[in-house]
Amino acid sequence: MGKSIKQWLEELPEEIRDQAISNTKAALLEENAKDDSLKGAIAGAFIWGETPEGHKYWQEIFESL
Repeated sequence: MGKSIKQWLEELPEEIRDQAISNTKAALLEENAKDDSLKGAIAGAFIWGETPEGHKYWQEIFESL
């Protein structure tokens, strides 16, 4: 498999990166869970609707990749 979820998220622009990493389940960051793409990392790192930014925000980020 590809890079760790944290490595993928670190490729995002600073503001989005910080939001994504702070929303990511700690276990996924600690365990260095892997994914094959940035889109996959964002899709699996956290539940979009349970974040302060909301589902629509993350869907727009996801679709822009």
